[in-house]
Amino acid sequence: MNELVTLIDGEAVTTSLAIAEGTDNAHASVIRLVRNNLADLQEFGGVAFEIRPFETAGGVQSREIAVLNEPQSALLITYMRNNDRVRAFKKRLIAAFFELRERLAAGPIMPRTMSEALRLAADEFDRAERMKALAESNQGKADAFDAFLNGKGVYLVDSVANLIGAGHRALWNLLYTERVLISKGARRRQPYANPKTAGWFVVKTHDTEHTNGHAACTTYVTPFGAEQIRLLAIARNVIEPQLLGLPSGGA
Repeated sequence: MNELVTLIDGEAVTTSLAIAEGTDNAHASVIRLVRNNLADLQEFGGVAFEIRPFETAGGVQSREIAVLNEPQSALLITYMRNNDRVRAFKKRLIAAFFELRERLAAGPIMPRTMSEALRLAADEFDRAERMKALAESNQGKADAFDAFLNGKGVYLVDSVANLIGAGHRALWNLLYTERVLISKGARRRQPYANPKTAGWFVVKTHDTEHTNGHAACTTYVTPFGAEQIRLLAIARNVIEPQLLGLPSGGA
């Protein structure tokens, strides 16, 4: 492994800092280029950002670093002004990724220098800490969801969205598109009379009226309905099955 390309969680990556140094650009310019083209880069996977310390004449400061995989880094360089320095760095970067792939194909990677050994140890520690934090977060969400499903009350649709990890608008759009809730008219946001969604909702009528003369109503979700909505959101790829740490087949 070299300092240009490293292995994080089994994936070969480089950083915006390495690209800035290799192309002789200010790192602030490179990280801005990443931010400005983030949507393009994310077509090749999620872009990770880290805050890392660095030494200055005035003491230790922190800066944001983007961590990029091979296609992301290659794409980012195409957005730079092409010159001899950039072209030379492209070749070095390609060669570095190729070398790492070859070493991975040959078997487990053993550090060749002390700096590589320290980097591998740091990467493994960071990975373990991220997995621990994720497990704790997911367990908390799972506990909350279990308590929610065991409740005797009813809940707002936006509250269900928060609980299952869906965006409010995304969940409303899903329920409209799947003809679970009515999207327009006097009965907007109320459920369709559909046997398939029986028991999902409770509609409560208020004493006040809308300006159109119709009684004001609020649609609430039952605990059973919340679980069915979660499964529907998973099936339509609105949320991931593992988001709450629960099996996709039920709570």
